Amino acid sequence: MVGCGYWGKNLVRNFAELGVLDALVDSSEARMRDLSERHGGRPASFEEVLSDDSIGAIVIATPGAAHFSQALAGLEAGKHVYVEKPFTLTAVDAETLVARAEAWGLTLMVGHILRHHMAFATLASLVAAGSIGRVRHIVSTRFNLGKILEDEDVVWALGPHDTSMVIALLGAEPLRVTCHGDCFFRPDITDVATLRLSYPDNASAEIRLSWISPYKEHKLTVWGETGVLIFDDTKPWEEKLVLRRMGLDWSNPPVNPDPGTAQPIALAADEPLKAECRNFLDSVARSTPPLTDGREGLAVTRLLERATASLAAAGAPR
Repeated sequence: MVGCGYWGKNLVRNFAELGVLDALVDSSEARMRDLSERHGGRPASFEEVLSDDSIGAIVIATPGAAHFSQALAGLEAGKHVYVEKPFTLTAVDAETLVARAEAWGLTLMVGHILRHHMAFATLASLVAAGSIGRVRHIVSTRFNLGKILEDEDVVWALGPHDTSMVIALLGAEPLRVTCHGDCFFRPDITDVATLRLSYPDNASAEIRLSWISPYKEHKLTVWGETGVLIFDDTKPWEEKLVLRRMGLDWSNPPVNPDPGTAQPIALAADEPLKAECRNFLDSVARSTPPLTDGREGLAVTRLLERATASLAAAGAPR
């Protein structure tokens, strides 16, 4: 486990519970000792891990700027690699990692945790089965009073979650991306952003991001031709995913929309991060692509690059 801090400690716990944790790498010796005492795993240096043939895979949860060099070093050492989001900070770097992993027959996975969430997996299955007809519009909101980073803006820190879900539901990268945002605390770090994604056949998506919101909202709303699916991750499990059959009454203008009755969708409660960790281990054991493989990470990285270019050009489409 490379990087055992803010998010990495959660991965340490999960891989320890799955019985595969061998070594901990972190800049803080005190943190490594504490986690080792609680979860097992021996403190080590990154170089020691790379040269240890008994270690078959590494998981990287360091700051985003370090992901490319560390993932490449892992692949070059013959290790399977799981990289937390953001995968890399450029599409060129993402392409390099994908090419190396495929050439050398190694598993490369990106930590897009919501793709492994039972509520999203169920929503995606319902969409694929045609339960709400053709998808016309998606809105994803990710608001919180969260950790404000020094080396990533809100687009790169939060956006991978939502762009990954949208690409999965619409089956492709968008034709056009526009992005508007605002910097509140520092002139070079965007704290609030809205992405607009345009797809063929008038399908569209909107992603709203903020890490300075006084309230928390993590919600994905998917409008289809015959219904609406709503995944609200702030709700308890029995309310996280609901279906509404909306309607319009054209008989007596003005038209009166009928919001429909919320129909909860039964879900089996599961920890998304544990499911993600299992998926990585299964992919390594079976030599099968993980759900969020390097190519999926590349698609997300390309989209975020386009959003950044649009943001720099005052919202001009890319």
